[in-house]
Amino acid sequence: MMQQIVHQLRSKGDVSFEEISVVVPWLEMAQDVSIDLEGEQTYSPRAFKTHFDWPNVPKSFDENGNLVGKYIYIARNPVSIVVSIYYFLLDWFYTSEEFHFCDLVELMLYKRSVPVWNHYAEWFEAAKKYKDNILWVFFEDMVGKREECVRKV
Repeated sequence: MMQQIVHQLRSKGDVSFEEISVVVPWLEMAQDVSIDLEGEQTYSPRAFKTHFDWPNVPKSFDENGNLVGKYIYIARNPVSIVVSIYYFLLDWFYTSEEFHFCDLVELMLYKRSVPVWNHYAEWFEAAKKYKDNILWVFFEDMVGKREECVRKV
């Protein structure tokens, strides 16, 4: 949803794309779908989607040590994350016999490379440190208070 919001704001409403990741590339998937992350984007500013944790998200700093670029972090209720991922993967990569919901809950909350709690904490601390560069948004606000959310972006 945020990919759409960002793209619509920067393009003044252009919808001439087949899939949003073509115009706002997803860093983790770009190579798999042959999108050149260094390539030009049709609109400015350049925009990307990622699920990286703060230490691993691409970033750069100017000569004074100031963070360059803007980031929008979407925090979501962990239960909603697990349900969303489950249905995203189900019948695309796995069947319900191969992929059990309870296993995903355990993976997401405790066993993934960066547990969801750490992910939130790292981005939250970064957002406090780089107030002018990181906008912290709750997914539930994007759904329930969309106009307010768009104005913040």
